[in-house]
This record gives sequence, structure tokens and C-alpha cells, in this order.
Amino acid sequence: MTEKVPSIGHWAEHINNLSEADKKQWARDYCAIADVYIRTLLTMGYDDTAADKLTQALLAELTSYCGGRHIYFPKRDRLDSSLRDDALFRDWSELGVKPCDLAEKYGISRTHVYRVINKKRAAKRARAH
Repeated sequence: MTEKVPSIGHWAEHINNLSEADKKQWARDYCAIADVYIRTLLTMGYDDTAADKLTQALLAELTSYCGGRHIYFPKRDRLDSSLRDDALFRDWSELGVKPCDLAEKYGISRTHVYRVINKKRAAKRARAH
């Protein structure tokens, strides 16, 4: 049976009825995530009704899966550099791209390339054991 999820608008109307402790603990982040979902869906071309409906569904899934947990989201630049490091390591380990070429391709120093390779190689060895 599908659980009926109140609309974001409905929820937002009643947020003032929450205790101050609840508001401080989670309401701000919950609303921020809802705002991100809505803005993204509208940017993707969804109309207001569809964006609201999808946001409700996404928030329901998020709270079902992650409810009560503290979740860390990396900053965008950290996520980007992590993805870059994974691609760099694949280029080196699978394609045999030389470190000097990797430095140029990824706009980082050769020293940093070696640091990434060593870190990723150590992590790969640790997973193997």
C-alpha cells in the first residue's frame, strides 16, 4: 500500500507548528533539500505540479531510507576532485598514460599526479586484502 505523502506546500504551511527543537534539528535541511529538488526539476523542464509530485516522492524515499541518520554531503569541489582522481588513476592504470601527460590533461602538478596514483594504488591493495 502506498503511503500518502502530504505536499511540500502542505508541509510548509504547518512548519510553524513544529517545536523550536524540531525546527533547529531538521526542518531547515529538509526544506533546503526540497528547494534543491524543486529548482532542479523546474530547470529540467517539469511543470510546477510534476516538480512538486516528484519532490514529494523523492523526499519520502529519502526519509524512508535515511531517516534518523546524519549524512555528510561533500562540497562540490571535493566531489569533483575525487571524480578527477578516479579518472586519472584509470587513465594511468588501464590506459598507461604517463604521469607528465596526466598532469597536463588534468591541470595539476606531476607531484600531485604521483600523490593521487600512490593513494589510489594503496586503496586498491587494501580492498584486495
